[in-house]
Amino acid sequence: MIEKILFYQPQILIGSLVGVATAVIGVFVILRKSIFLGITLSQSITVSLILVLLWEIHNELIIHVLGILLFLPIYFLYDQFRFKEAILASGFVLYSALGQILTSIGANVQNYVIVAYFGNILLIPEKQYSNIIFLVLFFALLFIIFYKKILAVSFDKIYSKIIQINVFFIEVVYYFILTAILTISIYFMGSFYTIAHLVIPPLIGIMLTRSLQKAFFLSSIISFVSTIVGFMISLIEIQIQDIVINLPTSSTIILVLCIFLIFLIKKR
Repeated sequence: MIEKILFYQPQILIGSLVGVATAVIGVFVILRKSIFLGITLSQSITVSLILVLLWEIHNELIIHVLGILLFLPIYFLYDQFRFKEAILASGFVLYSALGQILTSIGANVQNYVIVAYFGNILLIPEKQYSNIIFLVLFFALLFIIFYKKILAVSFDKIYSKIIQINVFFIEVVYYFILTAILTISIYFMGSFYTIAHLVIPPLIGIMLTRSLQKAFFLSSIISFVSTIVGFMISLIEIQIQDIVINLPTSSTIILVLCIFLIFLIKKR
């Protein structure tokens, strides 16, 4: 067991780093009351990932750009129509259906589905480790630089305009960072893992404290711990009828997160 943990140590640390980044930006997603928007965006990125896999191109930037382009029509409708949730729900089912249709076109459907929805963190080559860390740290720095302006725009756009903040530009920066983090997370950990970390750790952090800084800290800790615990559980070999299996990594991490949330709700 210890040998396995040491062998997969880079993947465990990278998965934890990606989870923390997703959880931190998730605090803003929840406070802006745009969870459904974030989930719909993640589905558009999943479709872009499936397209990239079909084209046999492995490039996070292309996934990022495609995800934004696919999401733009839904975002414009969301911004203009009165029934915003209905627009997002329509976009969600659209991208889900499109993803299934695209996977049915591929020669190896099962692999596309597994990578798109559950990630491939245990199979990523070593040469990509530094790229992932660099990208996450870059977008984290970008988030820190624009943090105060994103905060102002998120809670009061009118006041932000009064104090001469370029609201449109800051919104573009926010969604650029959000899309980038989701792209990285979905590419390596899958869309289900991404949605879980976008929602559950921030929700727990916000429930436990009224301080925004503490909410960031708590959501990061919960994301990090649950990822480590989930990884370790998934490395335990389980024997069923003379067959040795391992639990799927992303799903096990999600299960741990859900247990965290259920335990907190019961306590409160």
